[in-house]
Amino acid sequence: MHVRFSFRTSKITAVLTVAVSAMVTLPVLLLPVGVRDGAPAYIVVNRAYAAAYPYDPTKQTVLVEKWAITGSQSVMGLEEGSSSPDTATVTPGADSSETATITPGPGTTGAPDQTGTQETSTDSEGALSLDGGIIEIGEGQTVSASYFEGSEPAAQMEDPYSGILTATIVQHDDTDGRPIEILAPETFLSDDTTMYVKTSDTILKDQPDMAAVTIATINTGKAVTRIGIGDTWAKVRLEDGTEGYLPQDNLQENMVFVSIERTVWVDADGLKLRASPSTDAEVLKTLSKDTKLLCSAISDKWYKVVVEGTVGYVYVAYTTRTAPPTPTPVPKKSSSSSSSTKSGSGKTTGDTSKLPTITGVNGESIVNICVSMLGVPYDWAGESRDGVDCSGLVVYAYRQIGIGLPHQSNSLVKCGVSISRSDIAVGDIVCWDMRGSSDTVEHVGIYVGGGQVIHASSSRDQVEYGSLDMYPIVSIRRIIA
Repeated sequence: MHVRFSFRTSKITAVLTVAVSAMVTLPVLLLPVGVRDGAPAYIVVNRAYAAAYPYDPTKQTVLVEKWAITGSQSVMGLEEGSSSPDTATVTPGADSSETATITPGPGTTGAPDQTGTQETSTDSEGALSLDGGIIEIGEGQTVSASYFEGSEPAAQMEDPYSGILTATIVQHDDTDGRPIEILAPETFLSDDTTMYVKTSDTILKDQPDMAAVTIATINTGKAVTRIGIGDTWAKVRLEDGTEGYLPQDNLQENMVFVSIERTVWVDADGLKLRASPSTDAEVLKTLSKDTKLLCSAISDKWYKVVVEGTVGYVYVAYTTRTAPPTPTPVPKKSSSSSSSTKSGSGKTTGDTSKLPTITGVNGESIVNICVSMLGVPYDWAGESRDGVDCSGLVVYAYRQIGIGLPHQSNSLVKCGVSISRSDIAVGDIVCWDMRGSSDTVEHVGIYVGGGQVIHASSSRDQVEYGSLDMYPIVSIRRIIA
């Protein structure tokens, strides 16, 4: 028995070895054919297997689980409550009367074994057939089915876009590489937003197309009102009411400032210098008319300016690029007085008899020197014809007649004698408190008569005429008799 068993085992092994070798070798032998046709290797192997071992559904073994044909549920055609849990009945279409019955093999409780008896009733082409316990459905036949709770197929949702025409949109560019607007102007989204032009020499068109007629050219920083939004173009309205189209990428919501170097003058009384370009921003200073402003940038309606070292913003509409006219003084002679009267600052007039007397020199000599300095640039700490500051002008004028004075406003208020306003004469030094909050001297000038002075203005950046009462007077000083 032992020898016989070994012989049979060896024989089976040999047969299996030959079969496996053939299965592996055949696809490999067919590989060149597929490679020649340009097919990938895995497709060649699949073709070789299919050619060598064609599929035959009649020879396949199908396993049907017992739970799938129990009498408690209706699965694949089993009707709940049928008289036999082992029988499934399939009803064909309306034009057929065939039925198919599955009978499980002996000793089973619901699933047919692979050796059980199977019965099929069929009279026409496309009839039902049973193979291995599986119901095969022919053309025009139906099988009733139910599902376990929670496993039902999802209800088919109604297509919300059913009946709506659809189209494929293709974006094209013009000859300049700009996207061509795909929306008709009448379909633009309505808008009412203030936008600012961020590109230079922006062209306004009568249609959203670069080939359309040009209506206007808009400068950088200009404000426009966007009244329509397209895909790549916007419809805008200019300040004068002109409407047209320009590309969306030429606009932005934030204010645009352009760097400039420009001198302007305040053209209104009480102009507010603000911390930012908004009427709601903090007020840094209140500027008087004719104040000189140095502009470093401009937007649609605002200048960015520097005033006496303070950076801020002023409204363009309240400035002018035309310098104010220089007033012509009307000198008047005033006799010196040695009486003790109150000055404009409340101080008594000093004794002018002790002042130095210079032959051939008087107040008019000082005025003539100051007139010759008109237009000389303002230069902080300067005291020459190349440039002077306020006290530097006084020092320069008196130096020309041989009198030396300190180059500092607070020091000049202590020189000479105090003179009352009613006794002021040409050549006298006027000392002001610019802020009006104390008796500190912050600015000085030379009185030239007619209620006028000549002083070096930091805001106007030059030597010029000014009003005697442009700031609160602290003291009036006389240097020579």
